[in-house]
Amino acid sequence: METALFLSNQKMFYRTAMYLFTPAFRFQKVNNPMNQYSNIRKELSMQEISPAWGFAKYMSDNHPQIKTGIVVNARGGSAMEGWMPGQSLYNNTVTRATETLKWGEFKGILWHQGESNSSSDKVAAYPNQLKSMVQGLRVDLSAPDAYFLAGELIHTWNNSANFNTMIQTVSSFIDKADWVSALNLTPRTSGDVHFSREGNIVLGERYAKKIVSAVYGSTSAQEKKPDNGNIMVVDNNKIIISNTTSDSYLSVFDTCGKNILSEAIGSSYSFSLHRQGIYIVFLKNNHAILVRKILVK
Repeated sequence: METALFLSNQKMFYRTAMYLFTPAFRFQKVNNPMNQYSNIRKELSMQEISPAWGFAKYMSDNHPQIKTGIVVNARGGSAMEGWMPGQSLYNNTVTRATETLKWGEFKGILWHQGESNSSSDKVAAYPNQLKSMVQGLRVDLSAPDAYFLAGELIHTWNNSANFNTMIQTVSSFIDKADWVSALNLTPRTSGDVHFSREGNIVLGERYAKKIVSAVYGSTSAQEKKPDNGNIMVVDNNKIIISNTTSDSYLSVFDTCGKNILSEAIGSSYSFSLHRQGIYIVFLKNNHAILVRKILVK
């Protein structure tokens, strides 16, 4: 899904909730394949289901009042280097996206890429590259507040761990940004880097839930979980987590953004931080997010 941009202007849309931008400079009701009108895609027969479909379906089913147009412009297997401002993938995407501005304003950028940049040296370079791309898109699309979401690579692929650890810190180097978990999503075949049909749909739903919360300021009751002391308890340097769901994922960072801990957890978990300092603890699952700042004396 590198890259899907969505714009919203309720006055310009009518019968349905979700629209796909076409080469005729019009919007049609969304249908698969979502990348069929891309100006950078591979041949049409290779365009299959993507997280963009899960995103559109969730928005249409759960938030039909948010009239949204989607510009899907992806190139499967592409590397981050080709998405830098001035490169053809970036330039062609901007050309296509700017044709939609008469319809509304861009509210967000959905990004899922990384398989070609999963080696250690490329992961190290990725934050600066991604920041440059996002800054460029926000300027070129007159959308300085467009929210940016980047997704994890599938966890069952051997080369995903380092990339996923890095992408979880995206909000530390890009403002108005967050990441989407790929926890528990299934591959198309064993060991494959591609998601199954169900995995793509669920991943798209996770993008949509983040967007609804971050951009439109509304979530369902299930998507909000206050920290009332029954979820995360701090006892000196020991952190005790309970009453979570089986799909929970824990990440801990120091104030420099260094990842201390990242792993899936069950309904209860405990760990200790042995160095003094301030830590940021993220606890996430499909329905909730809890963030705590912890001081270890």
